[in-house]
Amino acid sequence: MADRLQLYDVFGSLVPGVLVFGAVLLAFPSVWWAIQIPKFPDAFAVVALTVAALFSGHIVQAVASLAESFFYWTWGGRPSDRAFTVGLGNR
Repeated sequence: MADRLQLYDVFGSLVPGVLVFGAVLLAFPSVWWAIQIPKFPDAFAVVALTVAALFSGHIVQAVASLAESFFYWTWGGRPSDRAFTVGLGNR
C-alpha cells in the first residue's frame, strides 16, 4: 500500500486525516473504547485506521475547498488577483 500512496496523498490527505482522527479520539474518548472492544488482527487495524485517516483527510480538503470562496469574498478577492491589479505595495 505504501507504494501506491504518492507524496501528495501523504501530505494532502493522510497527515490532515491523522490529525483530525487523533483530535476526535482525544476529544471523544468513548470512540476509542468502541474501536478497541472488537479484537481485530494488527494488520487489519493498520489498514482500517489508514483508510479512516485518508477518508477524514479528504473530508478536510472538501470543507477547505468549500470555504475558499467565502474567505476570498471576505478578503476582497483572491490575493493573486489583488496583487496583479492593485500591486503589492511598498516592499
